[in-house]
Amino acid sequence: MNALNFRSFVLQLLFIAVSTVVMAQPISPLGKSGSAYFHFVGTIGKIPVTMDLMQEPSRYFEQARGAYDFSGSYYYNRMESPLQLYGYLDENNKLILTESESSGLEYSGFFSGKVGEDGLFSGTWMSGDSSRTLKFVLKETYPEGTLGFDVSIMLDSLKLKPELKGSPQATFGQSWLLPRKTKDAAFDQFVERQLRNGMVGDSLGQLYRDVPALFKVLKDDFFARYREEVDLEAIEGDDVFSMAMWNYEEFTKAEVAYNQNNLLTLGYLSYSYYGGAHGMYATGYVTYDLKKQKLFKLTDVFKPGYEEKIPVFLERALRRQFNLQSDQALSEVLFEDSIGLTENFGLTGKGIFFNYVPYEIAAYAAGEIKLFVPFSEITDLLQPEFVKRLSSQ
Repeated sequence: MNALNFRSFVLQLLFIAVSTVVMAQPISPLGKSGSAYFHFVGTIGKIPVTMDLMQEPSRYFEQARGAYDFSGSYYYNRMESPLQLYGYLDENNKLILTESESSGLEYSGFFSGKVGEDGLFSGTWMSGDSSRTLKFVLKETYPEGTLGFDVSIMLDSLKLKPELKGSPQATFGQSWLLPRKTKDAAFDQFVERQLRNGMVGDSLGQLYRDVPALFKVLKDDFFARYREEVDLEAIEGDDVFSMAMWNYEEFTKAEVAYNQNNLLTLGYLSYSYYGGAHGMYATGYVTYDLKKQKLFKLTDVFKPGYEEKIPVFLERALRRQFNLQSDQALSEVLFEDSIGLTENFGLTGKGIFFNYVPYEIAAYAAGEIKLFVPFSEITDLLQPEFVKRLSSQ
């Protein structure tokens, strides 16, 4: 996720109404109201694609962008390398989705469409340079091995000095994926437990099983720290512009990167602002083997010795993504002329991506750098059991 997209994303999310808002939400172009998760399969032109999309209510309710914000990813089935999606409603209530690589500020494509009477999400895809247009048709479906989710958004704020006009405030929010129940109670408990652990950490996730209770514990702690840290005397003498630096924020969100064939990859995105030039954000990815009810580690995927070999393929992926020639130094994009291996990774059925958060290997403006390596390039490095697991999907 690049910094420009993320700043827009956070500005939208920090004004989302709580999922239990009294005001009724209209039906979106995707045929649902309120918060929702969609798993689509279909085609762009004749090319098979899969899309995972989240719809969330926006407080920009009466403005041109309408009642909802959208985020997610999609991939071409032949590669399964996820592309980021961000969306809004235009003045005709059409859903406009912009796609981009995980880094850089240029968009690589646009979707524009609606759900028809046949229940299909269809419209036109256009390339980022506007040189190509193709029709797309997508159908919401949850085949065996794909999980359905509901979405719950909780948000609260605390004004530091309610009697002060334009008082600074602390805002705390969470966007939860809630797995829909299956007929297997043990399986449901595994998925729910892993989602709690991903959102709040293992210790707290085991201590509290109720999502609203978790939200309250973390919110109360954040508000208490806010009261302790902010200088009230300094605020009383500030103008409205300077007081903005005292608007602290924390937001956590779960999002789907891959969801099929009993392989589930989720990103846990956290954003915080405690004053200063800008907030900080990072996405940590986890892949779950839903068949064996376990989390994947790199040692489950790769044979011993992968630590020295994978960076070669990461460099290759970086050069492809940033159009760097072989005689150009990596430091034209990164801090250094090499890429270290990270444990922050996600799996798809045909590859692995490694996610580097802002300041980890490059400047904040570069955003999160996500490097995808197809399994076809690293066949000799894969564990035989992992290859067998992929073939059994």
